[in-house]
Amino acid sequence: MGPIADQWLPAETKQAILIVIATSQDQGVCARRSCAILAISHRRVVRWQARERLGLGLADGTPGPRDALHRMLPEEIERIAAMAVSQEYVDLSHRILAITAGEKGLFFASFSTVYRVLKARDLMTARGPGGRHNGHSLIPVRKELTAPNQRWCWDISYLLTLEKGVYLYLYLLLDEFPARPSFGGSVGRRPPRRPACFSKAVWRGKTSWTSRKTSGPSCSTTADAK
Repeated sequence: MGPIADQWLPAETKQAILIVIATSQDQGVCARRSCAILAISHRRVVRWQARERLGLGLADGTPGPRDALHRMLPEEIERIAAMAVSQEYVDLSHRILAITAGEKGLFFASFSTVYRVLKARDLMTARGPGGRHNGHSLIPVRKELTAPNQRWCWDISYLLTLEKGVYLYLYLLLDEFPARPSFGGSVGRRPPRRPACFSKAVWRGKTSWTSRKTSGPSCSTTADAK
Protein backbone atom coordinates (compact mmCIF):
# COMPACT_ATOMS: atom_id res chain seq x y z
CA MET A 1 0.00 0.00 0.00
CA GLY A 2 3.01 2.30 -0.04
CA PRO A 3 4.76 4.24 2.73
CA ILE A 4 2.63 5.91 5.44
CA ALA A 5 5.22 8.55 6.34
CA ASP A 6 4.16 12.23 6.37
CA GLN A 7 0.45 11.42 6.32
CA TRP A 8 -2.30 12.41 8.73
CA LEU A 9 -4.01 9.21 9.85
CA PRO A 10 -7.36 8.95 11.62
CA ALA A 11 -7.52 7.34 15.05
CA GLU A 12 -9.18 4.19 13.65
CA THR A 13 -6.28 3.59 11.24
CA LYS A 14 -3.71 4.06 14.00
CA GLN A 15 -5.60 1.61 16.21
CA ALA A 16 -5.67 -0.98 13.40
CA ILE A 17 -1.90 -0.60 12.86
CA LEU A 18 -1.23 -1.09 16.58
CA ILE A 19 -3.40 -4.24 16.58
CA VAL A 20 -1.48 -5.65 13.59
CA ILE A 21 1.88 -4.96 15.26
CA ALA A 22 0.72 -6.45 18.59
CA THR A 23 -0.57 -9.58 16.81
CA SER A 24 2.72 -9.92 14.93
CA GLN A 25 4.67 -9.68 18.20
CA ASP A 26 2.56 -12.51 19.66
CA GLN A 27 3.62 -14.61 16.66
CA GLY A 28 7.33 -13.79 17.14
CA VAL A 29 7.76 -10.87 14.72
CA CYS A 30 9.43 -7.85 16.33
CA ALA A 31 7.83 -4.41 16.15
CA ARG A 32 10.63 -2.94 14.02
CA ARG A 33 10.17 -5.67 11.40
CA SER A 34 6.42 -5.06 11.32
CA CYS A 35 6.99 -1.29 10.95
CA ALA A 36 9.38 -1.93 8.05
CA ILE A 37 6.79 -4.11 6.31
CA LEU A 38 4.06 -1.47 6.88
CA ALA A 39 6.48 1.29 5.72
CA ILE A 40 5.93 3.36 8.86
CA SER A 41 8.41 4.85 11.32
CA HIS A 42 8.98 2.79 14.46
CA ARG A 43 9.27 5.94 16.58
CA ARG A 44 5.83 7.00 15.40
CA VAL A 45 4.35 3.69 16.52
CA VAL A 46 6.09 4.02 19.90
CA ARG A 47 4.46 7.43 20.40
CA TRP A 48 1.03 5.96 19.60
CA GLN A 49 1.57 3.13 22.07
CA ALA A 50 2.60 5.60 24.79
CA ARG A 51 -0.50 7.74 24.21
CA GLU A 52 -2.69 4.64 24.32
CA ARG A 53 -1.18 3.53 27.65
CA LEU A 54 -1.76 7.00 29.16
CA GLY A 55 -5.35 7.06 27.93
CA LEU A 56 -4.84 10.20 25.81
CA GLY A 57 -6.38 8.73 22.67
CA LEU A 58 -4.96 8.52 19.17
CA ALA A 59 -6.80 11.44 17.55
CA ASP A 60 -4.63 14.24 16.18
CA GLY A 61 -4.76 17.43 18.22
CA THR A 62 -4.39 21.04 17.13
CA PRO A 63 -0.68 21.93 16.80
CA GLY A 64 0.72 24.61 19.08
CA PRO A 65 -0.38 25.78 22.54
CA ARG A 66 -4.05 26.17 23.37
CA ASP A 67 -3.56 29.82 24.37
CA ALA A 68 -0.96 32.15 22.85
CA LEU A 69 1.83 32.86 25.34
CA HIS A 70 2.11 36.52 24.28
CA ARG A 71 -1.60 37.26 23.87
CA MET A 72 -2.96 40.68 24.76
CA LEU A 73 -4.09 41.02 28.37
CA PRO A 74 -7.66 42.23 29.07
CA GLU A 75 -6.39 45.52 30.50
CA GLU A 76 -4.30 46.13 27.36
CA ILE A 77 -7.35 45.56 25.16
CA GLU A 78 -9.26 48.09 27.25
CA ARG A 79 -6.44 50.62 26.81
CA ILE A 80 -6.63 50.22 23.03
CA ALA A 81 -10.40 50.74 23.03
CA ALA A 82 -10.20 53.71 25.43
CA MET A 83 -7.53 55.42 23.34
CA ALA A 84 -9.48 54.82 20.12
CA VAL A 85 -12.61 56.59 21.42
CA SER A 86 -10.82 59.46 23.18
CA GLN A 87 -11.34 62.90 21.68
CA GLU A 88 -7.62 63.41 21.05
CA TYR A 89 -7.11 60.23 18.99
CA VAL A 90 -10.57 59.52 17.58
CA ASP A 91 -9.55 60.42 14.00
CA LEU A 92 -6.32 58.38 13.90
CA SER A 93 -6.09 55.21 11.83
CA HIS A 94 -5.23 51.94 13.57
CA ARG A 95 -1.63 52.16 12.30
CA ILE A 96 -1.02 55.69 13.60
CA LEU A 97 -2.84 54.72 16.80
CA ALA A 98 -0.41 51.84 17.42
CA ILE A 99 2.63 54.04 16.71
CA THR A 100 1.39 56.89 18.92
CA ALA A 101 0.60 54.51 21.79
CA GLY A 102 4.08 52.98 21.57
CA GLU A 103 5.76 56.39 21.61
CA LYS A 104 3.74 57.48 24.66
CA GLY A 105 4.14 54.13 26.43
CA LEU A 106 0.39 53.49 26.68
CA PHE A 107 0.55 50.00 25.17
CA PHE A 108 2.66 48.06 22.70
CA ALA A 109 0.77 46.22 19.97
CA SER A 110 1.14 45.55 16.27
CA PHE A 111 -1.01 47.17 13.59
CA SER A 112 -2.99 43.97 13.06
CA THR A 113 -3.67 43.57 16.79
CA VAL A 114 -5.04 47.10 17.09
CA TYR A 115 -7.10 46.50 13.96
CA ARG A 116 -8.63 43.30 15.36
CA VAL A 117 -9.53 44.98 18.66
CA LEU A 118 -11.16 47.96 16.95
CA LYS A 119 -12.91 45.73 14.41
CA ALA A 120 -14.37 43.54 17.15
CA ARG A 121 -15.81 46.64 18.88
CA ASP A 122 -17.03 48.27 15.65
CA LEU A 123 -14.58 51.17 15.98
CA MET A 124 -13.07 50.95 12.49
CA THR A 125 -15.81 52.97 10.78
CA ALA A 126 -14.53 56.16 9.09
CA ARG A 127 -11.15 56.17 10.85
CA GLY A 128 -8.34 58.06 9.16
CA PRO A 129 -8.45 60.16 5.98
CA GLY A 130 -9.68 57.28 3.79
CA GLY A 131 -12.57 56.20 5.98
CA ARG A 132 -16.04 55.68 4.62
CA HIS A 133 -18.77 58.15 5.49
CA ASN A 134 -22.52 57.76 5.74
CA GLY A 135 -23.23 59.57 2.46
CA HIS A 136 -25.60 62.09 4.08
CA SER A 137 -23.14 64.98 4.29
CA LEU A 138 -24.50 68.29 2.99
CA ILE A 139 -22.59 70.63 0.70
CA PRO A 140 -21.60 73.72 2.72
CA VAL A 141 -23.43 76.91 1.84
CA ARG A 142 -20.96 79.40 0.36
CA LYS A 143 -22.36 82.88 0.72
CA GLU A 144 -21.68 85.53 -1.92
CA LEU A 145 -18.79 87.78 -0.99
CA THR A 146 -19.54 91.51 -0.90
CA ALA A 147 -16.45 92.87 0.87
CA PRO A 148 -12.94 91.81 1.92
CA ASN A 149 -12.28 89.77 5.05
CA GLN A 150 -15.50 87.78 4.79
CA ARG A 151 -14.01 84.42 3.85
CA TRP A 152 -10.42 83.26 4.00
CA CYS A 153 -8.86 80.00 2.82
CA TRP A 154 -5.72 78.51 4.29
CA ASP A 155 -3.31 75.71 3.48
CA ILE A 156 -0.62 73.79 5.36
CA SER A 157 2.19 72.17 3.36
CA TYR A 158 5.42 70.35 4.22
CA LEU A 159 8.69 71.77 2.91
CA LEU A 160 11.74 69.53 2.52
CA THR A 161 14.97 70.52 4.27
CA LEU A 162 18.57 69.38 3.91
CA GLU A 163 18.14 67.07 6.92
CA LYS A 164 16.40 63.76 6.24
CA GLY A 165 13.06 63.40 8.03
CA VAL A 166 12.90 67.07 9.08
CA TYR A 167 10.31 69.32 7.44
CA LEU A 168 9.21 72.92 7.66
CA TYR A 169 5.53 73.75 7.95
CA LEU A 170 4.32 76.39 5.51
CA TYR A 171 1.07 78.19 6.37
CA LEU A 172 -0.68 80.34 3.79
CA LEU A 173 -3.75 82.57 4.10
CA LEU A 174 -5.72 83.99 1.18
CA ASP A 175 -8.69 86.30 1.18
CA GLU A 176 -11.21 84.92 -1.33
CA PHE A 177 -12.69 88.33 -2.15
CA PRO A 178 -11.58 88.77 -5.80
CA ALA A 179 -11.57 92.56 -5.93
CA ARG A 180 -8.99 92.91 -3.20
CA PRO A 181 -6.68 89.88 -3.05
CA SER A 182 -4.55 89.66 0.08
CA PHE A 183 -2.62 86.85 1.69
CA GLY A 184 -0.36 86.05 4.62
CA GLY A 185 2.11 83.30 5.41
CA SER A 186 4.20 81.72 8.11
CA VAL A 187 6.97 79.09 8.19
CA GLY A 188 7.95 77.09 11.28
CA ARG A 189 9.54 73.85 12.40
CA ARG A 190 6.55 72.80 14.48
CA PRO A 191 2.84 73.21 13.75
CA PRO A 192 1.54 75.68 16.35
CA ARG A 193 -2.13 75.63 17.26
CA ARG A 194 -2.69 79.02 15.66
CA PRO A 195 0.07 80.52 13.48
CA ALA A 196 0.87 84.22 13.54
CA CYS A 197 -0.75 84.83 10.15
CA PHE A 198 -3.97 83.28 11.49
CA SER A 199 -3.95 85.54 14.54
CA LYS A 200 -3.51 88.69 12.44
CA ALA A 201 -6.44 87.83 10.21
CA VAL A 202 -8.67 86.89 13.14
CA TRP A 203 -7.71 90.03 15.06
CA ARG A 204 -8.44 92.31 12.11
CA GLY A 205 -11.79 90.88 11.06
CA LYS A 206 -12.78 88.70 14.04
CA THR A 207 -12.97 85.75 11.68
CA SER A 208 -13.98 82.37 13.09
CA TRP A 209 -12.03 79.39 11.76
CA THR A 210 -13.41 75.95 11.06
CA SER A 211 -11.20 73.21 9.66
CA ARG A 212 -11.69 69.91 7.89
CA LYS A 213 -9.08 67.16 7.51
CA THR A 214 -8.03 65.92 4.09
CA SER A 215 -5.60 63.24 2.98
CA GLY A 216 -2.19 63.96 1.53
CA PRO A 217 0.78 66.06 2.62
CA SER A 218 -1.25 69.26 2.80
CA CYS A 219 -4.69 70.29 3.95
CA SER A 220 -6.78 73.38 3.29
CA THR A 221 -10.02 74.87 4.49
CA THR A 222 -12.08 78.03 4.35
CA ALA A 223 -13.52 80.23 7.06
CA ASP A 224 -16.38 82.72 7.08
CA ALA A 225 -16.50 85.82 9.16
CA LYS A 226 -19.36 86.10 11.63
